[in-house]
Amino acid sequence: MSQRARSAEKGPKKNRSKKNKDVVLESLVALRKEELESYKELKSKQIESYKEGKLAQIERNDLNNDPYYVAKCVANLQELDALSAPELMKTIKYLKKDKLNQEIFMTLNGNHNLVEFSKEALSYVDF
Repeated sequence: MSQRARSAEKGPKKNRSKKNKDVVLESLVALRKEELESYKELKSKQIESYKEGKLAQIERNDLNNDPYYVAKCVANLQELDALSAPELMKTIKYLKKDKLNQEIFMTLNGNHNLVEFSKEALSYVDF
């Protein structure tokens, strides 16, 4: 067999081999693109979830959203004319001790109940 005949035989095999490699490479590239897109979507969801969690945490820690915040209790106390300045200070000190005290105070209705609560609180505080 002549050399030309041999090279003619190798030519189509080389082309097929090269085409097969190209097809394999293209499929690998396509697969990698899909993986990267999936990863990108996953990370986007994680970031969004993290942001939502952080915003919720900020809202929970925002004192203006807390209906029993001490400043709101003090504002209600100052509206009561029945307490003297020292009694007011003792009641504030009592409310600062415990969140439950603040919650009870803020849920009472009527000045009479608030005054009675404050008078009772005075017995628990040393000044």
